[in-house]
Parts: sequence; structure tokens; C-alpha cells
Amino acid sequence: MLGPEYQRVEVVQNPLYRTVTETLPIAHLLSSVTKGDEKQAQNLIGHASQTYSDPYERWEAVRYNRANLITGSFIVDENTGLTIPHTGWEGYFVGSGMTPEEIVRVLASIGAKTARSMEIMYPRTYSMVKHVLDTGRGYSMEALREIEICFKSIKARFDGREYPPEAEVFRRQTSELVQKLPPVQMLKGADGITQILPIPNGNDYAQTAAISTSLRLPYKESEGIGFMAKFPIVGQPLIRTMLEVS
Repeated sequence: MLGPEYQRVEVVQNPLYRTVTETLPIAHLLSSVTKGDEKQAQNLIGHASQTYSDPYERWEAVRYNRANLITGSFIVDENTGLTIPHTGWEGYFVGSGMTPEEIVRVLASIGAKTARSMEIMYPRTYSMVKHVLDTGRGYSMEALREIEICFKSIKARFDGREYPPEAEVFRRQTSELVQKLPPVQMLKGADGITQILPIPNGNDYAQTAAISTSLRLPYKESEGIGFMAKFPIVGQPLIRTMLEVS
């Protein structure tokens, strides 16, 4: 979700899960929300971990572990030569009968249209949000609130649909995987908030789809699929908590 300077480090520690560690540059936001009160900051981190780990871990389990059951191992954008990221939204397409390429194009289109609408209506806001999503830097509560609006708007569209039985099975299986995981750990440091995220190992319920292919996305849609992968940052437990209390 973040720029290259905040790359994740994956470590296998347990037969049930591996951990993904990254530093989120949001310590300044936590200090602002808690007015520099260290005890309150630690309480807020603890509350965030206990309250919002499950939904965040479910989303990340799909993005890291289960999206490849739906859209394959990887798809390369022929324009950039880069692998198109899994986004976490793939679970909404279980049982749809759509091909991996069709799913990616739908997600890319949604992301591109969302960004374009913001760019036309609120150009200053768009520049601020785009900088945060592109670089993983410059986080502010204002930018996060705008990203949250985009995320919730898109999610509401998906949540309002009717889904086939396969989708319910997929959601149940994902929940069962996450129930075996410990909560997200967050440590406050000088450089930011270090997050230790557990991700389920393997796919317990189906074989990984051995699909690798390529497609050509227009530039704006390449940008759109990147936005779709990054909008869910507002579901990160501490960010979600700060948005609620600030």
C-alpha cells in the first residue's frame, strides 16, 4: 500500500501464518490526536489492535493469500511491464464467472473513475491524496478522511449487491483462516508505527489458480488499479481508530 521507502518485510514464523512487517509514517498523526500523551497513545494502539484487527486481517488475507484463487498468481500490465497488484477487492467477484482479466479491468475502471471525479471536482484534494497514495508520504488526517470517503463509497456499492453461494463460502473460509491468527501488533518508534501483520500460510480450501497472463491497461486505468490497492489503508486498525476519534 505504501511507497518503496516503506517496503514490507515478510518473515515465516509459524506453520499457520507468516508475518509482514512495515513502518507506517503516521507517528506524527498519533501524537497530534493524543496531544503528545504517551500513555493515551499506547491505549489507543491497544484499542485499535483489539477492535479492528479481524476485519483488517480478513482484507489482507484476501489480498496476500486468497486473491490468487480468483485472478491468478499474477497479471502483467503490458504498458508498464509491472505486475498488477492484488487489491483485496477480488473477493467480491467469487462466483461471478468473470475471467481474471475482466475482474482487473472492472477494478481498474472503478479506481480510475473515482480518481477522475475527485480530480475534476476537488483538484487540490486530488493532488494531496495522489501524493500520499503514490509515495506513502505526507500523511495527514485530511488526506486520510478523503481516502476513507473513496473507500467507503466503493465498498458500499459492492456490499449492496446480491452474491452467489460461492461468495458466502469464500467469506466464511477467509474468516476461519483469520480466527487462527493473533491480532495485529503495532509498536511506536521514532520513525513511525511499526506494524506486524499476520497473514495465513497457503490456501487451506482450494488450489492456487496457476494463472499468469498479461493485458494492456490505459494509463489512467493502470493508475486506477493502484488506487484500488491503496484505498484500504484506511482500514488499518490505528488509522481507522484515529479517524474515529479525531
